[in-house]
Amino acid sequence: MSQKQYIVTARKWRPLDFLQVVGQSHITKTLSGAIKSGRIHHAYLFTGPRGVGKTTTARIYARELIKYGMAGAGSSKRSSDADLLEIIEIDGASNNSVDDIRLLREN
Repeated sequence: MSQKQYIVTARKWRPLDFLQVVGQSHITKTLSGAIKSGRIHHAYLFTGPRGVGKTTTARIYARELIKYGMAGAGSSKRSSDADLLEIIEIDGASNNSVDDIRLLREN
C-alpha cells in the first residue's frame, strides 16, 4: 500500500513570490520597492492576527533578498562583505518564555 505524503495546507498552497500574495498589495509593493531601490533596513517586524500572511511574506522577502544578492547566499552581485545581511527568523509564538528570550538575546 502506498501512502501519500501529507502536507499541511498552509505549506501546500503558500505563495512563492510577491505576485502570488493575495490581499496584501500595500505590503508586497513596499517590500519590492525596498529591494529594487536597495534600501534594506536592519530589521523587519511582521505583525498581525493569525492567517494574514506574516510568515509567508517574510519568507518571500528573505528569498528575494537572497535572489538579488542582498543576503548571505554567495551571490556575485554583492559588491562586498559589508553588503552581506544575516537573515534570522524569530517566531514569537514559539519563543515565548523568559529562557527563550534570553537565548535569543545571547545568540
